[in-house]
Amino acid sequence: MIRSALIIFSGLVLLVASAYGQTAREQAMLDRLSPIGSVCMAGDACAAAAVAAGPTGPRSGEEVYNGVCMACHLTGASNAPLFGNVEQWAPRIATGMDALYASVFNGIEVDGVLVMPAKGLCLDCSDEEIEATVDYMVEAAQ
Repeated sequence: MIRSALIIFSGLVLLVASAYGQTAREQAMLDRLSPIGSVCMAGDACAAAAVAAGPTGPRSGEEVYNGVCMACHLTGASNAPLFGNVEQWAPRIATGMDALYASVFNGIEVDGVLVMPAKGLCLDCSDEEIEATVDYMVEAAQ
């Protein structure tokens, strides 16, 4: 009898709670689970919003260096010559600019280990941007 009364009482509590909406705890849970962003597809009304302008031309050597090359050439990772270090750059510069460009375009492998990936992993860099970056780094080391 008591068990039946508890079941009926629990049912009534759930019925009343559902009639008055979510409890504060349920609402807090729903708030935590709500999306923090949305996806806008072409053709949706949100797609008409202004889009930030991208680069209008090639990046400078300094811009590419600061965005991509600095990670290794500022720390010396994989024995990368340090930016502005005349002693480390001198033997590389002595090989000529064409050799330096080729090493960046093709990457550098030492004893079967890739120590510098092609284009320094700047996959969206144009050849012109790569050459400008090499020029920037060489100028800093002279």
